Amino acid sequence: MSTHHNLKQRLRSVQNIQHITQAMEIVAGVRFRKLIHKIEDFRLYAQKLAELVERLKLNLDAKQHPLFQKRDTQRVGVIIVASDKGLCGSYNENVLRQAERFLNTLNSDQVELILFGHKAADYFKNKKWKIKTKNLDFTRKLSESAIQAWSTSYIAAFQNQEFDELWIVYTHFKNILSREVHIDKILPLASNQAESDLASIDFIFEPDPAQIYQRLIPYFFYATLQTRIFESYASELSSRMVAMKAATKNADEMIEKLTLIKNKQRQLSITTEILEITAGAEGLK
Repeated sequence: MSTHHNLKQRLRSVQNIQHITQAMEIVAGVRFRKLIHKIEDFRLYAQKLAELVERLKLNLDAKQHPLFQKRDTQRVGVIIVASDKGLCGSYNENVLRQAERFLNTLNSDQVELILFGHKAADYFKNKKWKIKTKNLDFTRKLSESAIQAWSTSYIAAFQNQEFDELWIVYTHFKNILSREVHIDKILPLASNQAESDLASIDFIFEPDPAQIYQRLIPYFFYATLQTRIFESYASELSSRMVAMKAATKNADEMIEKLTLIKNKQRQLSITTEILEITAGAEGLK
């Protein structure tokens, strides 16, 4: 049986771990609540933006803009969004497993990876896939300007034919307990809205649709990229909140169990000492 001193040490260790898990849950919760408001607002904005793009496509030939042009697939870029830190449940495991399953359907000679997060970089560093760029600690610098810079670089790479398709593997956020890994092709841009849904709506464009189209399409891609990165980060934070809450609960149970064992051992020690004193007193008679 463990000594009383060892039990006290174990109890102190579990209490320290509990303080850490509680703090991590609180921090993740604060960041999550700030981010979820942005996601909810931006989802409606992105939806209306997509409808406007589709309406413009009814008035113009989509092939006019290079981001809609389909080419023979010779080079494929794959963005994989994981986390920089662990302790977020099965979040990284799920996204990396789905990413590798998707990559195995492609020719490794044609694929270049664009990795977000230390976990993705560590996972693929010894794999057969060529890594084009790594974005480490990206959540620390996650801002509109940073996403705009990434968006601009991907558009330039696509237009320079550095890749013919760009895919993204990310985690779609549903709610705090439900997340799902999605694999989407984001370049070339594709039509997602049925033309019949918008054909009956009469829009007046100012300036003319062609000018709006040329300015709007790059921003539409930026919005698409931002939505998926934000949803991945929200999924990471919610997964960490759930994992840390479970860890805190387990620590509570462990503390209760160790406290009970410690008290029983202390009571046994006291009883033994009383018996020894009583036996000694009887021996002196």
